[in-house]
Amino acid sequence: TSCPSLTRTRPSSGPMKICTWNVNSLKARAEYVTGFLDEVQPDVLCIQELKLATDMVPTEIFESRGYHVAVHGQKQWNGVLLASLEPLTQVVTGFPGEEEQARLVAATVAGIRIFNLYCPQGQSADSDKFQYKLRFYDALGDWLEQNEDPEGAVVVMGDLNIAPLPRDVHDPQAMFGVPTFHPRELERWGRLAWWGLQDTMVDRLARPATTPVRICIIMLVWKRSQVMDFIHHHSRLRHTIRIVPVPHGTEEATQWMSLPALPDLPFRRRRSHLLAV
Repeated sequence: TSCPSLTRTRPSSGPMKICTWNVNSLKARAEYVTGFLDEVQPDVLCIQELKLATDMVPTEIFESRGYHVAVHGQKQWNGVLLASLEPLTQVVTGFPGEEEQARLVAATVAGIRIFNLYCPQGQSADSDKFQYKLRFYDALGDWLEQNEDPEGAVVVMGDLNIAPLPRDVHDPQAMFGVPTFHPRELERWGRLAWWGLQDTMVDRLARPATTPVRICIIMLVWKRSQVMDFIHHHSRLRHTIRIVPVPHGTEEATQWMSLPALPDLPFRRRRSHLLAV
């Protein structure tokens, strides 16, 4: 989960901090979300896996702190939310590729078009869920091409469930052909890049290891082993964050890595498009 800075397209108070977090149940993590909002104060927060029907989402968590909120919920599963300190316009909740699952919410914030996605994971390559994932990405590509301006400021972010590069997985040879690192998924990712989106994480990793970047990682852990598993399986993040070990015996803890005294991350633009992950 990342928290990059992005310059607004109209005059305002400076860089915009946009964060994304798969909370795996907003009801269970509400306390941590409120703590994060109070400490980090993001301009925009995109949340996935609400696991709540729209009318059951506790929007007061955000509204009481001055956020405007768009919600696309689903009882027990999925669900996405977009919260912004600036007003939301051109709000979209859902699109045909969801196939009756709540996986997309989009809005324009200060001239920037933001898509918050909870993309299907795919389970296994021979499963119906993987076919659904491919259809989802096909529909997403169609949606962007038909409804968005390829010369505009567009951010596509959230839980995308694709590892585009070999260094994004702990064992590329073993993982090749497995959902998240499957060639048919990578074709869909390539289509998004062809349309004009750029993976901003690649730009971060192209920097020397000593170059500071501004990134916020939000994670919820139950056991120390989960922290190590997180580090092992997210090689991209190993280079840009530090993990604070969970004290022995702690059953549940939350950490957000706000690295101190780091400059705003400049987004390099390719054909004026952005892809935030």
